[in-house]
Amino acid sequence: MKKSTGVLTLVVALAAAYTGASWYVGTKTENAIRAQINTANEYLRAQTQFEQLKIELASYNRSIFSATASYVLSLRAQGEQETYEFILNDTIAHGPIPFAAGSYVPAMAVSHLELQKNATVEDWFEFTDGKTPVYADTTISWSGKADSTVEFLGFKKAQEEFTMDFSGGQFITELDSSAKSYTGKFNFDHFILDSIEDEPFQMTLNKLYGDFSYTGQLYVDDKQLGKVVLEKAEINAEKANLSLHGLEVTGNSATINEMLSGQARYAVKSIKVSDQDIGNLEIGVALSNWYAPAVKNITDVLNQLSADPDLDNLSEAERQQLLNDLHALLERKPSITIAPVLWANSAGKTDFGLEVKLQAPSTKQADLVDVMAWNEALEEAQLTVQISRPMLEQVINAMAQTDEEFDLPAVMEALDQVFEAASGLEAMGLVKMTDDGMESRIIYRGAEGGTLNINGVPVPMSDLLMMGMGLLM
Repeated sequence: MKKSTGVLTLVVALAAAYTGASWYVGTKTENAIRAQINTANEYLRAQTQFEQLKIELASYNRSIFSATASYVLSLRAQGEQETYEFILNDTIAHGPIPFAAGSYVPAMAVSHLELQKNATVEDWFEFTDGKTPVYADTTISWSGKADSTVEFLGFKKAQEEFTMDFSGGQFITELDSSAKSYTGKFNFDHFILDSIEDEPFQMTLNKLYGDFSYTGQLYVDDKQLGKVVLEKAEINAEKANLSLHGLEVTGNSATINEMLSGQARYAVKSIKVSDQDIGNLEIGVALSNWYAPAVKNITDVLNQLSADPDLDNLSEAERQQLLNDLHALLERKPSITIAPVLWANSAGKTDFGLEVKLQAPSTKQADLVDVMAWNEALEEAQLTVQISRPMLEQVINAMAQTDEEFDLPAVMEALDQVFEAASGLEAMGLVKMTDDGMESRIIYRGAEGGTLNINGVPVPMSDLLMMGMGLLM
């Protein structure tokens, strides 16, 4: 046999082997895609603010080296009649080496996904002059891990009443083979909406970015982390403008043995009105010992009632189930803390804090709308308030600089009246006047039969009632 004939035979054999391998990998890819859709729908079903939210594989056509697929994402909000559909077309190049996608790196598959035009998104396509406004490229490794980059197309568009300038943006995500570990990050440079109506205004968002991660099984054992930053948001109107600098939202949660805990923080580093700095803002929220299955069930019912929040819309069985879920939740003694709620500037700070601890009522027969029957569910509540007068005066003076019609003397007189009234409350022990302003701390303990402590002094509920009547008179 000639050497050239042997080489040709080897090439043909390798080509045949690669063709067979590609066909085999194509079948594996299809199975992987169907499995990922099933897993995704399990997660989407947990997003109970939607009556319908699911992904369907509308078609899958496999050839030797590649395949095409079409997916339909459909959603309908609770209480709404209209269902929105998003059609996604996918072109998939099979491994072992996905040459069809122009890649020479071994992989199970490389996917290119594009949003298709339909009635739901036709306006979006108009902004991008008919080009697909969002597409994604995904590489699926042999382990089943999926790495995706989602691109949002930028555009500049002028309409009769407004103009829009969107920079475009990017999501980068990683999903493990079990679909139980998910990480991602995103980045958008700017979005500008400029109205050209009779009363013009402009809204500008600059530098929006963040990252997130999720592991585990939702409502059973999971961990979630996230951070979103918006460097600047500005609204310019005819008479004034508002700008927020350094907006940041961070949060984390964990469900361990079906018990949910978590915290979130919302912050704005600087708030300006017509270039006058009025301070910074921070809000914190924390949850502890919330029974995740009961939270899910109660959330489902609340979403069901969102269109018409009347308990009479529930059947007797649904009311009983809701009652059982409430007791299951309260038996774990959940708590919620809202603190700080802080507004500060160079002159001082005003701060609020609230902590609520809950417990199960002694009877499961309490009617859901009988407020008195649920009083004992409030095990303890603590409210702290600190108000800085110099801080408020600085804000008022800054606001006066932004508006020629602002009545500074009248507002300052009203502030004087508030603090004079607070001085009267100090005699009752309800507040404490300080060099900076005033403060108060109120503790209610339902676990002790309904006791009240105000600024360290026990106050019988009957006395509090008399105080309230005195204030009204």
